[in-house]
Parts: sequence; structure tokens; C-alpha cells
Amino acid sequence: RKIDRQVVDDLFKDGIYSPLEAKEKGFIDEVMYRDEAIDTLPESKVVVDMDSFIEEKTETETWGPIPEIAVIHVGGTIVSGRSSTSDFSETTGDITYRETLQNVFSDSNVKAVVIRVNSGGGSAAASDYMWKELMLQKKKNDKPVVFSFGDIAASGGYYIACSGDRIFANRGTITGSIGVIAGKISLKELYGKLGINKDVVKMSEFADIFSESKDLNAEERKILQKGVNFIYHRFTGKVMEARKITKSEIAGTAEGRVFTGNQASKKKLTDQTGGIIAALEYAKNKAEIEGHYRIVNLPERKGSVAEILSSGQTKMTGQIRDIIEAVENYSVLKDRILYMSPYVIEIK
Repeated sequence: RKIDRQVVDDLFKDGIYSPLEAKEKGFIDEVMYRDEAIDTLPESKVVVDMDSFIEEKTETETWGPIPEIAVIHVGGTIVSGRSSTSDFSETTGDITYRETLQNVFSDSNVKAVVIRVNSGGGSAAASDYMWKELMLQKKKNDKPVVFSFGDIAASGGYYIACSGDRIFANRGTITGSIGVIAGKISLKELYGKLGINKDVVKMSEFADIFSESKDLNAEERKILQKGVNFIYHRFTGKVMEARKITKSEIAGTAEGRVFTGNQASKKKLTDQTGGIIAALEYAKNKAEIEGHYRIVNLPERKGSVAEILSSGQTKMTGQIRDIIEAVENYSVLKDRILYMSPYVIEIK
């Protein structure tokens, strides 16, 4: 990178750089999304993903195509990678979401898109990629997009809706939780009780900042907080831009606060009160669909190990079910900074 030794030493000393800081220091050349990077390639270069490369294309002919409205479901925890569904839990992966958006926006038969959100958030990075993909597809194919909030649309679940599109929420929808949480697991005390010693060989002071065998010291907490602040301001910036909320207004709306759907509409976080039917009707009118149309629910459901274990041939205790649910829901913890609602709300 043709960087002076002192600059490299400063990186180890500081611990973590934001993308813009890394560019300024010379560690990277540009800060951009994947599609923006692809756009910089010469026109003679074509990007082909492996799935498309090995896929056998088939063509089918249909008589009298029926207009469709695609309903894309974002449920459970938002994670990096692919979605999964079981009897116990559900996750939405940014890769699955991206592929689904690409399919529905490129399908000429799909006239409008309804994104049904029932998520308390998850990975900050995955949520950001999902937001970016929708913005990209809207530029490529101008189709009406409507968000419909179910029981909960909080943190990362709300972040992906910061696109400027119409938002419908039920009066009791848990909405908001505009904030960021971060941290790491420390097993130092447990290791001590078990007599386990773990030695670390490192080349810089903060190389083991996320090691599970130690607690964070004061300086490491500052470094982690710096990253949280960067992402928090990015989140609130997206909300202010999409929802036309001023800086003074966001102060009483963000910081992890949650609202009912009724309260959220007064805070400008949603546009209308109504469920999925109201959202579909709005999308139909915006797309100028007349007469009969078809609703396509995406993505298609797939099985999982948990689903196999829950079959009638397998007896499972409540404790094992709880463990599986916890593992699946919080597999997101491999991401160290989260847009995840830190609340569990039970209505009795």
C-alpha cells in the first residue's frame, strides 16, 4: 500500500478505523457498495455469479399473463447470508433478500412490491446491505414499493424501510428502536472456574479486542463506542432523510425508543394505519392494476435441521426447544454491531 511504517503502527494503536478514515490513511482506495464497484469496471467486463454460471436456463410459455404483486416477507432476526425457517424461529438473510428483490424487480409481470416486515432487527451490516439493494433495484426498475409492518418493525427491521416509500403499520405494531447495540462475550470468569488458561500472541495492543477470554478495558471500550457512534449516526441520518424528520425531532424519536403504531405515526415514522390488505390495495392502485391480479409470497419456505428434529417421530423437551430457538435467533451474534431491538415485550 506504500504506507509509512508509522501509519501502520498508528492503525494498531487506534484499533479500528471507519471506512472514510481507512481511505484517508491509505489502507483502502474507495468506499463504495458492491454495485458501485461493479460500475467502475470497463464496459468490456461482465460480472457473472456462480449460481447463474451453472444454472440451466429454461423458457416456458404462458397464455394471458396475470399481473402480480410480490409480497416479500422479512421475518425474525436479520442475519448475514441466507434465510432459514423452522418451527421454532425464523431468520432473514441479506443474500436471500437481495436475490428476491432482483427477481421481482426484473420480472415484468410483477407490477408492485409489498415488503412485509415482522422483525426486531439483527445484523447492522446485513440490514444496510438490504437497504442498499432496495434503493438500487428501485433505480433500475420503477415499481411501486409499499412497506407493511406486522407485529414488530424495530431496529434493523425499521432500518430497511428507510427508503422513502409508503409505510403501513397496525395500531399496536412495535415500531422504532432506532439505535445500535454492540459488545462481546467474555468467558474470563468461567475459564477461571474451569481452570482453563488461554495465552494470546499478538502484534498490536488491540489485536485481541474481541477475544472471549478477556474483558474489555477502558481504552477498548472507547474504540468499540467509536464504532457504535459512527453506525448510530448513519442510522439516524437514513431515518431523517427518508422520513423528512429534523435533527431536533430525531432526538426524541431515536436512542432505542419503541412506539406503538399509533405513536409512530405521530412521530412521522409511518404513514398510514392498516394491515397487509390495506398495503396491497394501495400498491394495486399505485401500479394502476385493474381487474384480477395475483399475490406472490416470497421467499418460498425451506426446511431446516430444527424442523426435522421437531417431527412427530422425535420427542423433544421444552428445554431443548428453547436452546434451539436461542441458537437460531442469535446466530446473528457473529456480527459484532447490531441493529437489534433489545426488548422482549409480552402482552398478556
